[in-house]
Amino acid sequence: MHKCPKCGRILEEGQVCPCTVKESELKNNVMNIFEMIKGLFLEPVKTIKKYTKGDNFKLSVILTVIIGILGGLLSILLVKRTLEPTIEEMLYGTGVLNAYTTVSSYDVPYFRIFFMVTVLAICLLFLYGAFVKVVVGDIFGAKIKYKEAFNFVNILGLILLGAVILSLVAAMFSPMLVMAIFTLALFLIFTYLVLSLREVFKLSDYKVVYAMVIIMTLNLLSILLSVYILPKF
Repeated sequence: MHKCPKCGRILEEGQVCPCTVKESELKNNVMNIFEMIKGLFLEPVKTIKKYTKGDNFKLSVILTVIIGILGGLLSILLVKRTLEPTIEEMLYGTGVLNAYTTVSSYDVPYFRIFFMVTVLAICLLFLYGAFVKVVVGDIFGAKIKYKEAFNFVNILGLILLGAVILSLVAAMFSPMLVMAIFTLALFLIFTYLVLSLREVFKLSDYKVVYAMVIIMTLNLLSILLSVYILPKF
């Protein structure tokens, strides 16, 4: 019998403390994320193939949650940078806003916006995994399981994660700068998606074209449907 030097838990001889295991998992996940980021720039096809086929579902879920939370924070910043000045200008113009009232007097549901955008982003990433599984696997015959499709989506999601992090800073200066960052990110995602369909999933050129059209159409429809439904809650 001995005590864990970190948490004080009583352990059997040779037993590894759960806190040590969790710490090791956290370090491995962080290292894997950095390796994936580096690999996307140096050896994109090899990196995408490695992490798509590997046992990385838990890491993908973590990335999904991180992307969702940061997306929620970005939405709040964008609302503050665009909505509040618009409200202020409208209220001054109508004479509603004066020396005794401020924009802060009019409640903007920031927590609700954060929560809805976070949940929406997480749900869409899981849904995109299903799109890839159905289109690439079921329709065009590539051997891919849902977990692998979800891993694949989240590897490309690292580009989106980088765009969100940069946009959190850019949103403090200009919403147009945020649009420029996301345009570049979408271009990179599109490029890596085409490369992956050809080199990782071994689809022929015409299948790549059809798969791209179907996947992009499904993604666009899911976003438009979400934008239509979201304001109703």
